[in-house]
Amino acid sequence: MISANGSAHSAPRRILVIVGVILGFGLLFAAIDMRPDLSHLDAQMLSGPPQGNYFASVARLSQAASRQGGKLGNQTTAGTEANLERLAAAAQGCESQFAFAQDGVAPPAGSKLELVARLKKSESLFLLGKDAARLSSFVDLRGLTIGVGPAKSGTDRLVRQIFASEDFEALGMTFENHDIEEQLTRLQRGQLDLGAFVVDEDAELIRTAIRQRGLELASLTHLDVVARQHPFLWHGRIGAGQYDPVRLLPPTDKRVLRVDTLVVGNGCAGHAETVALLTLLRDEFPGLIEHNRARGGSDLLATSAAAKSFFDNQGPELAEQHVPWLVDLMPPSNWVYVVMSISVLFNIMGFGHRFRLWRIDAGRIALEQKVRNTLGKRLTPEEVHDLLPQEDHLEPAVLGAVDEVLAQLGQLRNRCRRQSVSMLVPMGQEMAYRYQEDQVEESLTALRLFRGKLAQAIEDASAS
Repeated sequence: MISANGSAHSAPRRILVIVGVILGFGLLFAAIDMRPDLSHLDAQMLSGPPQGNYFASVARLSQAASRQGGKLGNQTTAGTEANLERLAAAAQGCESQFAFAQDGVAPPAGSKLELVARLKKSESLFLLGKDAARLSSFVDLRGLTIGVGPAKSGTDRLVRQIFASEDFEALGMTFENHDIEEQLTRLQRGQLDLGAFVVDEDAELIRTAIRQRGLELASLTHLDVVARQHPFLWHGRIGAGQYDPVRLLPPTDKRVLRVDTLVVGNGCAGHAETVALLTLLRDEFPGLIEHNRARGGSDLLATSAAAKSFFDNQGPELAEQHVPWLVDLMPPSNWVYVVMSISVLFNIMGFGHRFRLWRIDAGRIALEQKVRNTLGKRLTPEEVHDLLPQEDHLEPAVLGAVDEVLAQLGQLRNRCRRQSVSMLVPMGQEMAYRYQEDQVEESLTALRLFRGKLAQAIEDASAS
């Protein structure tokens, strides 16, 4: 009666608990904002001088990240070469995770920097000067003094890489390193013949230099020859009037060399954080995915695994947006292998379970047959239970055979019990072992009872 009442009282409690759990989960999911954001992005990015395009681009990315709950610090540097050196050194302490870099600049030896993305819009190599419009061929550069920006900047590296080669050695050009503002001032005063700038063609720096400082843009023929010698370069055009359509500045189309901008990582950022930065880049620089699928990769840098996955999937996966902490434990590309491994494991467990069950069943049938062969009849366990010893059962060999079968049945029963509680048995399949255990127990009970009768019969026969 107490048990019945206890059961009657516990049922409503169980229902209340279930309802409470459901409501709790409902409130939890209602409180979670399922809209993806960039709150898991907290990184530092090396850019360049404050007047340069890299700095302006990272500043723009930083503002966009902030609007979506993320953080992207903007660390000023001298430029590309300094960025790569600092990024490689930061791999130990992880004070910086990403950097802008100019294509074609090799990373420091021994570093493990990775390519994260290649921006769609390239930068151009501008050669500016007070009287630069008169320069039309490489021979016109003979004896000129050229400012190449800050030391270890991408401009410095690129100009020296092009014009310091043996092809141009006879021209006797001199290269000087100056900060961008100082270089512009020296050009305006005529203290430099030319100044090299590698920036976006729409950068305010170039527009101001041409419109307000009165600098002219050089245009050299046969730039395509130079581009052919350096696989990371190609040539393009600045249209007449691009910087002032009224005064027509420049007055004619100008040829320029162009080079891609790369986003480089040092492995400090996790998978989800790298994907968050790529999402930001995709939103701020349209065409990023298509451009990287078509022209991605680098001869000098290995591609980040997170970036490869991002571009292959044409954007972030659901898990990368909603459970970024999980993809840092294991990238989504590996999940299919885990699922396959679990499937294979369950299949192996299922095969092992069926094999063990088959052996147990075969062993039980063999022992039941041994009982029938010993007792001389095709007896079921129920019939053995009620069987009375016959004259031909009184032989000592029969008692020994019964004892042997009893011992083997006991071992088989223990084996069934071990298998039924094994962790390797698939859920729900333990009942098959329990069934076999019941069958063996039935045979044991019947045979023990008959063995007692047999022993008594043998004792009575010996006494008479």
